[in-house]
Amino acid sequence: MLKLEFKINKHYLVARLLKHYSLCNEWNDLKNKLWKKFPEGFYLLSSYPELLFVDDNILQLNKGFVQAKQLFEFVLKSKGFNKIYKETENYLLWLKNQWEKNENRVIKELENITKLTLPDKQIKVCVVHPKMHNGLSVPERNIIFWGHLEKWKNYSVIYICHEIMHVLTYKKYQNDKIIHALIELAVDNELKYRLNKKDKHSKSMEEKSFLDIPEGLKREIAEMKKIKERILPFWKKYLKGHYSKNILDLEKKIAENLKI
Repeated sequence: MLKLEFKINKHYLVARLLKHYSLCNEWNDLKNKLWKKFPEGFYLLSSYPELLFVDDNILQLNKGFVQAKQLFEFVLKSKGFNKIYKETENYLLWLKNQWEKNENRVIKELENITKLTLPDKQIKVCVVHPKMHNGLSVPERNIIFWGHLEKWKNYSVIYICHEIMHVLTYKKYQNDKIIHALIELAVDNELKYRLNKKDKHSKSMEEKSFLDIPEGLKREIAEMKKIKERILPFWKKYLKGHYSKNILDLEKKIAENLKI
């Protein structure tokens, strides 16, 4: 059975905190000191936090390596970080409980929607503070990074499933845009509908705050929306039991029929 291992990595949490806006006054004061005291280490860690997991040599190859180590040592002893770390620990316990409460149903629904048998596999979930709005995966390392406020019922469970599907479909598709669109239709729409019994095509809270999203991400969202509209006829037939044996087979058929 698919299993998730929820963990906090202090080094990654620090690196994401350097990249993120202030979470509290103590951290804001500390962040200003860190920039002045360890500028090269600060730049390295705040620019490439996920590379700490993707490339084991990234720190050693960069001249900010020594300062990065010094910065970590300095931060881990600070009151500002300890406050955030304790809040992150409490969030991890809540998140793990939410997953375990929904786990059996979610896996059953995911298998039903994707028509895939989910493997006996353990995926690491690297948890950060919920106010950091962090959600992404590094499939080649079997890791999901997550920390987000609960905007509506089962928000975290549903979007962790989104990242799970990116991990499980890694290198099994032809077109990354099509598989991403299908994951959104399968998880963000269909799974959300089945768990929450809400209109799967209703506007989400994220769409309501669209003006707050960076321009680059706005363009990506707009492009993905167009792709989903193009593949929707295929998806509707698929949900009715026609067209494809599973979501990966559907991706191949769409890639053969549409130029995306």
